[in-house]
Amino acid sequence: MGRFALRRQPTYLRLIRHTASTLDTIPMTMTMDDTASPTNTTTGSSKHVMQDIITKKSTGYIFTIVYIYIITLALFPSITVLVRSVSNIDAATFISLHFLLFNIGDWVGRTLPIFACCQVYSSKALICVSLARTLFIPLFFSCNLHDSSNSSTPLLNSDMLYFGLILLFAISNGWLTSLVFIAAPSRVSHNEKSVVGSVISFFLVVGLALGGLTSFLFK
Repeated sequence: MGRFALRRQPTYLRLIRHTASTLDTIPMTMTMDDTASPTNTTTGSSKHVMQDIITKKSTGYIFTIVYIYIITLALFPSITVLVRSVSNIDAATFISLHFLLFNIGDWVGRTLPIFACCQVYSSKALICVSLARTLFIPLFFSCNLHDSSNSSTPLLNSDMLYFGLILLFAISNGWLTSLVFIAAPSRVSHNEKSVVGSVISFFLVVGLALGGLTSFLFK
């Protein structure tokens, strides 16, 4: 009864009418899904477009990073561990030493871009250098491979030459990798730097995968 009496009061009726008129003046808003969907779609589309543009801009660097690791993993360690000393050094010691030299060389190569004379940022130049590393394939196969069916004297019949080859191979790997990760972001705008870094990192993984597969072809 009290509630019914309250609803009949003039003050209560005026309050209800005022509230209703206020609500009528408020525009209807879209639901969260309706509001978010176009924005999210636009944002997602713009990100894909940006990635496509950056990928096209970075084609040379992408090829370089992929090819670096195709050559590196095709030979190291699947082929290099088969090389034996021509000076009767113990096989386990010889293999361990070659791993040590590779890691030292790779580290040295990655630090070389701090020197101005070792800074090469042109994508064409980096492609040429990465392609030149293909020469390591016949060079390593000219070493003293343990499972070689050819019993003749190897072309590179020297442990020092082999270790020098390992160092050059490793230094070029680290040097080119650092140059790609420095050069690629420098060719795009500030807003695109993080995206190009992600793109290069992705294709580095692609290169690792392809290099691992290629190593089976050389065995």
